[in-house]
Amino acid sequence: NATYFEGRAEPADIDVGTLPDDMAFQEVELNPGDLLCLPAGAWHAARGVGYSLALNLYFAPRNLFDQLAPLLQEFAASHDSWRGGPPVTLDDAHGNLPDTVSDYMRDRLAEFQTLVSETLAEPESMSTPWLTSLTQGPYTGWQPDPVLPLPAASATDRFLVVMPPLRFIASGGRVSLPCDNGLLDFPANFAPILRRLSSEPAGFSIPDIIAGTQSADAPPQAEVIAHLQTLFRNGIIAKSDAPHMAQQT
Repeated sequence: NATYFEGRAEPADIDVGTLPDDMAFQEVELNPGDLLCLPAGAWHAARGVGYSLALNLYFAPRNLFDQLAPLLQEFAASHDSWRGGPPVTLDDAHGNLPDTVSDYMRDRLAEFQTLVSETLAEPESMSTPWLTSLTQGPYTGWQPDPVLPLPAASATDRFLVVMPPLRFIASGGRVSLPCDNGLLDFPANFAPILRRLSSEPAGFSIPDIIAGTQSADAPPQAEVIAHLQTLFRNGIIAKSDAPHMAQQT
């Protein structure tokens, strides 16, 4: 049978290169319904035996640069010296980097070193870049989910968290919560409500949540409803078909 190699079909006896001396092949035969998981970077080859159909799924790992890139982009966008790029010069290079460009690079690297030092001193500054990196598709063609329309809801309707528990980070007076459409931002006083939503496996009603926001530092009811609507529109919570079960006291 032919082998699919680097985007083209090749004969079964194709030479795909020389393996490292310390590597040994292990051959496995997959039957209908079998699943084979290969770690990132593992050498592998596959061929069909008889009539077969296989589905290959690729998951891109998130490396450290993926986590740092949003932080660096934000830093560059907020500093004029980074946005403009290296200075334009008419000086002849003659094999050496022009002094104006060299000075620019040296100054930017010094600023970058300061940024790294500040990040190490305050690890929470990495929370938003980290959560943002989790919401970005690792492959081209990714599209955000459509924003859902708000349903008609009554006081007895139940809602639930689609994929509990909610994962969010409270930092700098704000709460960041990732979803397929990006990073949702809420005030810090909404964090207790998010924790409560995750602790309600049987679902909750809007009056249930409103009744639990009577403390002095809780957000106003109108804001709570607006935040719940944001969660619904982005697929974080959904309307439950389960009937409301009154708790016995």
